[in-house]
Amino acid sequence: KAVALGTQPLKLRAFRAKGSTHVFASSDRPAIVHASGRSAGGSGGSGAVEHAKLLYSAVNVKDVSCACPFHVPGVLEDGICLSNEGQLTLGHVDEVRKLHIRRVPLGEQPRRIAHDLANRRFLVLTVKQEKTAPA
Repeated sequence: KAVALGTQPLKLRAFRAKGSTHVFASSDRPAIVHASGRSAGGSGGSGAVEHAKLLYSAVNVKDVSCACPFHVPGVLEDGICLSNEGQLTLGHVDEVRKLHIRRVPLGEQPRRIAHDLANRRFLVLTVKQEKTAPA
């Protein structure tokens, strides 16, 4: 079975949520890909999955350019941070494999994110490009 994950080149990023590994496919139609099945791991096993299926969950954020794991104990467990032009999105994967998001419109291109645990703040570095008239 073939599944189209977008018309633009993909960027794949693995992350862990709810004890299993997922892959976030960044593109014009982003998706989360994960395996469903029974582990054949055991003593000396390869950790392969028997009777596995690849499952795809569409993400309702368009044109994701970058994704990375994001974990803040007690605040955002098993989170994922998504960025596209002018917007930064924080979300998490729930038990039903759906992504819940909270949008933060920036009006600028996000470049870096950091968490200041002592002050309970998130810091976002952005870049703003302004067009100038030729002299």
